[in-house]
Amino acid sequence: MRNSKKHFVLSFAALFIIAASGCPTGGGDCVEAMPGTWEGSGSCFDMAMTNTAAVDGCQITFSDWSMSGEDLPSGAVVSGSSATLTGSSWSDCTGTLADDGMTIEGTCPDGCDFVLEMQE
Repeated sequence: MRNSKKHFVLSFAALFIIAASGCPTGGGDCVEAMPGTWEGSGSCFDMAMTNTAAVDGCQITFSDWSMSGEDLPSGAVVSGSSATLTGSSWSDCTGTLADDGMTIEGTCPDGCDFVLEMQE
């Protein structure tokens, strides 16, 4: 009986380690953003402007910006609460998505700052 308990405990421990190591990291594990109308502001934008944000898991896509003809972010990829913007000239810009999924605050390598915020 004693050996079966030991075997059971070791089997359980091995199963726990396998299950824990199989958990997703990065791409599948993120704070989920709220879809809808968002506003971009801060020194990285010339002026405040809105867009429509679509959300697919850890991917955010920005479209229908209220201003055109400018280089604007096309979206963001979220890992945990870290958000990396996507689009020409924006892929080095990083920030943090708030736990409520409604605000991304961050900076770009040139020192400018940005806020992308869900409009209620």
